[in-house]
Amino acid sequence: MIFTRNLIDHNLYQKNDKIKRIAITVVMVILLLFINFAIFSFSEQDADASGSLSRAMAEKIIEFIDGAFRFKWTKAFMDNLAMYFEHPLRKAAHFTEYAVLGSVITLMLKQWYRTSKGLYFFITIWVFVTAFFDELHQYFVPGRYASFFDVLLDTAGGFFGIFVTIKLFDFLIKRAKERSSNTNNK
Repeated sequence: MIFTRNLIDHNLYQKNDKIKRIAITVVMVILLLFINFAIFSFSEQDADASGSLSRAMAEKIIEFIDGAFRFKWTKAFMDNLAMYFEHPLRKAAHFTEYAVLGSVITLMLKQWYRTSKGLYFFITIWVFVTAFFDELHQYFVPGRYASFFDVLLDTAGGFFGIFVTIKLFDFLIKRAKERSSNTNNK
């Protein structure tokens, strides 16, 4: 009787676990579609639109820093800073969007596959292929060009997202086990 009850409880747990994994996967697929849409939408912008967006973001960041730290910089100085940081900001945006992509793919696939170097290699290749096609797409946009350096930067961002997600998973699992053992010891 006890064995049957444990088996029923175990089957219910497995069913609830599968439902949870499916729900998480659906959310991650939706996020993945959104991220890919955003990535390719940014690449669709012509050179002027893309440059003005980066420049506007750089100006807002410089204005925020000036106000937050009360530097009282002149407008000309802030314009020069914005112009200087426009390119690094654009590269940081590339890195960040692909870090999010790598993280989302990792969260999606960790629901179904055992953690392994092969899984992370597959995810890194997925990010690389996405970055490659993003740059290829950008090649055909007026005023834009494809850059293999950007493919590598994007892939590095994706790898960073994978790494952070793995470490966060490991930390949360370790913490849950510690809480569980502390609860059982009381």
